Amino acid sequence: IKPYRLGVQPLKRGRSTAREGRVVREANDAVVDATCRELTPHVADMVRVHRLTGMRPGELCAMRREDIDRSRTPWIYRPACHKNDWRGEWGQPRVVCIGPKARAILERHWGEATLGHLFSPVVSAAEWIAAERAARTSPFYPCRDEGYSRAMKGVVMRRPGNAWNPTAYNRAVARAIERAGVDPWSPNQLRHSFATEVRRKFGLEACRAVLGHSMGASVTDRYSYAAIEDEIIEKASAAVEALG
Repeated sequence: IKPYRLGVQPLKRGRSTAREGRVVREANDAVVDATCRELTPHVADMVRVHRLTGMRPGELCAMRREDIDRSRTPWIYRPACHKNDWRGEWGQPRVVCIGPKARAILERHWGEATLGHLFSPVVSAAEWIAAERAARTSPFYPCRDEGYSRAMKGVVMRRPGNAWNPTAYNRAVARAIERAGVDPWSPNQLRHSFATEVRRKFGLEACRAVLGHSMGASVTDRYSYAAIEDEIIEKASAAVEALG
């Protein structure tokens, strides 16, 4: 039940003491590319698929082989669980269409998937260890590897999990941003980037479809804010030029 139906009016921006939210903008693709260079190849591919599909971070982390229908083009990904699951049969089904660029990336990871998950911290950790060893300048001795050294110091080694979660994914990206020395951004902004691009090229209804929003949902505007400005300018230009 929406608040206004109960007689409670929603808070108005600038007219209460509540903390004001900010408009989330799309991520800068050049900054995202610079960040990817500081990530392991596995996590960098996660970021690229995220940018090319516009799915939610949780849906990306939960992606499994058995949830993807490869018998048609584009591929169809049906998340086993998603944000609106609680609505049951009253909700809109969630499907993610995967285009050719994203398919090419996923195919590289199809054979290495751990327990069905296409992206796994296990693979990313192995890539990081291999890169660290390749960068060594001193000889490598198995008894002196990092795991052995930490064990001798009493440090408990935590094994990476089989699947990412949004928190760990955000943390990995945040650390890469710090190493790259670029302006901060968050993985959820990639969803905004894709939504803005789709709305500019294919319109509002296509934008709602790729985001998984109900037709007529005004929440789509939050994900394509910059595209709204373009639409306003396009619609107003002719009138202003003629009358102003």
